[in-house]
Amino acid sequence: MNSRCLAFTAINTVQLTQTNLRAPRAGEALVETEISGVSPGTELRCLTGREPGLGANPFPFIPGYSLVGRVVEAPGNEASLVGRRVLSEGCRDGASLKTAWGGHMGHALVSASSLFVLPEEVSSQDAVLLKLAAIAFRGVRLSREVVGKTVAVVGLGPIGQISARLFHMAGASVVGFDVAADRVSVLASVGVEAQVIEGGMVPSVKRVFPAGAQIVVDCTGVPALLRETTQLVIDKPWSDDPLPGGTLVVQGSYGTDVSLAPGDCFQRELTILWPRDNQRADLQVVANAVASGRLNLAGLIGGVFSPEEAPEVYAKLLNRTSNLLTAAFDWKR
Repeated sequence: MNSRCLAFTAINTVQLTQTNLRAPRAGEALVETEISGVSPGTELRCLTGREPGLGANPFPFIPGYSLVGRVVEAPGNEASLVGRRVLSEGCRDGASLKTAWGGHMGHALVSASSLFVLPEEVSSQDAVLLKLAAIAFRGVRLSREVVGKTVAVVGLGPIGQISARLFHMAGASVVGFDVAADRVSVLASVGVEAQVIEGGMVPSVKRVFPAGAQIVVDCTGVPALLRETTQLVIDKPWSDDPLPGGTLVVQGSYGTDVSLAPGDCFQRELTILWPRDNQRADLQVVANAVASGRLNLAGLIGGVFSPEEAPEVYAKLLNRTSNLLTAAFDWKR
């Protein structure tokens, strides 16, 4: 069958086109997409040709790794999935165009075991953010005991916004920081304190946390700034203290080498956590939190657009002065 899809056809070039899908095999399912979501960090690296692993000549390919839809076909043992509303990471195999990872398409051929059946209480617009939320929650989960700890989240893009909300939900004392006042306002609107960075990142954070924060979550995605984030972590006195120092959680999306200052890490006896995507248990936790109302994802999707509008949407996301945090595409239009 033919399916509409978005394709990155060259650097900074997006096109609505079509791909051909084969019929689902045993263990697979065909999902009719309702809405697909943009993950700006990964997708903008793909669009600008900076994503590791794409190869020297990757174009054209179908991007995206988050879609919500209903299963319309599933052979054999997977037939019970037909009609279920699901979250999927996209089409990894079976399309005539290459995929990375094939989420932005009107129909997707997927592994049935990878599908996440959605609670009815979660709207499709919130559901398409659950993959990003699960990635952010992975950082909270790896941080372990966070109740009562001070947390500075630097960079309030989608992952930073969700990270701040999740640490707040977990009982930490959280402040988010960004140079963009509109992003600060989005976080503050859901009851999490946020500050505009003025006069540099380190002075801005130290005005709120003079001794540094016990946990610093880097969500900037700017390699040069990662080196500074260690300076935001609380200093550790030279005493017979058996407990570790503060923690740096790296949630920024980096497609290149980064560097840290050894002296800053050494003096703080720093623990560095670098979460690796998410696990299914993380996805279940954030889905339950959204369903129960404990996690509010309001304000993250700046608009739900038709697939025909994709070139303009990605141009806005590439423009760092745009107030668009992320976006979604409605495949029913």
